Amino acid sequence: MVGSSSKRLLASLAILAASVAAELGPNSRAWAAAEPNAAASAGGLTTVDADGAFRVNGRRFFPIGLTMPPPLEGMTPWGTTAVDELVDGGVTIFRTGPHGREWSDELLASAVAWNEAAAERGVFTWVHLRELASALPGTEGEARLREVVETLKDSPGLGFWKGADEPWPRFEPADLEHAYGIVKELDPNHLFHTIFGPFSRDGTIFRQAPDPPDLRPYNAVTDTHGIDVYPIHYRFMGLRPPSLHFVGLWLAALRRATGRNAVTMTLQICFTGSKNPEGPEFVLPTRRQERYMIYDAIVNGARGLIFYGGQLARCHDERDAALGWNWTFWDSVLEDLLAEIRAGSPLHRALLRPETTVSLRTSTEKIEAISRRVSPRERWVIAAHHGKVVRKVTLRDLPRWAKSGRLHPSGKTVTAKAGKVTLYVPAWGVRVMRFTRP
Repeated sequence: MVGSSSKRLLASLAILAASVAAELGPNSRAWAAAEPNAAASAGGLTTVDADGAFRVNGRRFFPIGLTMPPPLEGMTPWGTTAVDELVDGGVTIFRTGPHGREWSDELLASAVAWNEAAAERGVFTWVHLRELASALPGTEGEARLREVVETLKDSPGLGFWKGADEPWPRFEPADLEHAYGIVKELDPNHLFHTIFGPFSRDGTIFRQAPDPPDLRPYNAVTDTHGIDVYPIHYRFMGLRPPSLHFVGLWLAALRRATGRNAVTMTLQICFTGSKNPEGPEFVLPTRRQERYMIYDAIVNGARGLIFYGGQLARCHDERDAALGWNWTFWDSVLEDLLAEIRAGSPLHRALLRPETTVSLRTSTEKIEAISRRVSPRERWVIAAHHGKVVRKVTLRDLPRWAKSGRLHPSGKTVTAKAGKVTLYVPAWGVRVMRFTRP
C-alpha cells in the first residue's frame, strides 16, 4: 500500500504518466492494466454469458464498482484527479444518476459528463434510474425515462442501467414491467442490473441464515442481479462480533432465489448503521474484515464487486468532508485490496473463469474453499475462514500435480501433497494460493 505522503511525492510521476497515456490513446490506462480477455472497452455491447460472467463486446469482464463515486471534478488529498486515482486503482464501474433525489435536467447533464469521462478512461458507468424504474404508462415519469435512455444509450461510457433499488418487497414485478420494457426497447445493448437488499420470508435479516422468498418473478424485469449486505453496525460494537459471513450466505441465497449466476455483491464502506446515532463516532470495516468479505463473496459466486458509501458524510473526517469522499478508507484499506483482484493482477484471470470452479473439501465447516483453473498448468485456491479463532485446516481435492504453490499476494511458499494442502488460517482470515504445474 502506498501512503498519502508517498502519493504526494509521486504526483509529478502521475502527470508524466498521463502525458504518455495521451500519446498512446485515450483508453491506454485501462487497457495497459488488463489481460486481453478481461479488458474493458469504453463502449459497445454489455451482455452476460451462460456461465454468469459479464462480457463487454464479447470479452469477459469482472466489474469492480463504486456507488457513489467522488465528484467528477474532485481531487484526492495528495493532489491527483479523483477519477484517475480510482481507475488507476482498479475501479471499472462508477454509479451515476440520482442519489437521494429525483431525476432533473442537472442530473442528466451530469450523467452525460460522467459517460464521457468514463469513456476517456476505458471504464463504465452504471446509471441509476431510481424513480423512473417504476414509471407508469402515459406519465411524466415515462416521458423522463425515455429522455434519459435516449440521451445516454449511445454514450461510449455507458455500461449498465440500475433498476429500482432493493425492490423486494416494495415493488411487485408488475410494478417494474413497463419501465423495464421501455429501456430494453430503446436500448437492447446494455444490461439492466438490479440490487436487492437482504430478504427473509419472516422478516429477520441478521439473526439467522437466509430464508429467501421466491425471487424468480423478478427475472422478467431485470437482466442480472446483485445484493447488498452490510454486517458491521456501530450499535453492535462491543456487544457481539459482526457476522461477516452473511455476505457469502446472502449471495448464495440470491443465486438460489433467482436461479441465476450473474450476480454481484455490494460491500460496505459506510451506510446508515455505520454511525453512532447519538454522536459523531462511526465505524468502518478494518482491512481484515473487508478482505474477508471480498473473498467470501467470490467464493460464493460473485461475478463482480461494488463498494458502497464512500460519498456519505456521516463517515468522513474533516479532510474527507472537504473533498466529498472517503479517501481515508481508500488509502488505508480499499486500494490495497483491489490491487489483489483488479485487472492486471495474477488472480484476475481466475475471476474470469467461474465455470472452472470446484468446491474443495475442508477439515472444518468454518472454512469455505474453492479452486479455479486458469489453464491446465495453473490452478488457484481461495479459502475463507468464518471462525473466531486461528485454525489449522486441510484443503482436499487439489490436482495431484500440485506440489509447491505461492500465497497471493505475499509470494510465500506453500506445500501440497497427494491433493491436499495444510496451513493455518487466522480468524476471519483468507488464504489465496496459486499452483503451477512443472
